[in-house]
Amino acid sequence: MQDTDDLDLEPVTFLVDAEIAARQAFDARIAREPGFSALARKRLARYLDNPIWRGLVELHLNGATSLETGLMLRGAGLVRPARFFVLAGDLAGRELDCVEFTDLGLEQLHGTLSFKGADDPCREAIYRAVSSYLVIDRGNGIVATRSTLEVALEIDDRDLLSRACSLVSGCPMALPRPARSKGATEEDWMEMADFLSNGDDDRRGAAIIDLAALDDMSERA
Repeated sequence: MQDTDDLDLEPVTFLVDAEIAARQAFDARIAREPGFSALARKRLARYLDNPIWRGLVELHLNGATSLETGLMLRGAGLVRPARFFVLAGDLAGRELDCVEFTDLGLEQLHGTLSFKGADDPCREAIYRAVSSYLVIDRGNGIVATRSTLEVALEIDDRDLLSRACSLVSGCPMALPRPARSKGATEEDWMEMADFLSNGDDDRRGAAIIDLAALDDMSERA
């Protein structure tokens, strides 16, 4: 019979197993996407494996990215924290945290976006995919540019505003609940797409993807 002390030394693999399962699911989904050659799928995976590259694209096209990605971008010197005052509405006078590109970030972004459309269908496919959602909250909140937060204020999207975090503290902004608010919809964001950070006229969606909520749903299933 195995000694109890030996059991304590048995490897605990659930973290590794979860990482492997997530990677296998990612690769399987890329493989199912029609119209890509084997080489194109490898290139897609290489681009998307790089959180810096994808984070730059998300901030450029959507004006928002996960807090985790924002911290990586800041660590690489590509974005910096900033603040602005709200000028109208029931949050008028409050100072909100946002992010902005540094000069190095803009230089990197220029290189990232130098090939689009027919020049590089592989990268163009990623741009279209990123333009099909607004932001992915991985459970710890998001960071957003001033222009995206201003749209959220305009359409009273307290869901997005409640997720927005300071890039300095990593904490969400403590905003009071509105007296009357119906919230905002994905359709509201689509209608305001021209006011996002780069006036993307090829936007396909604007959903906020909450991975923590997906975890809750899987537990209830």
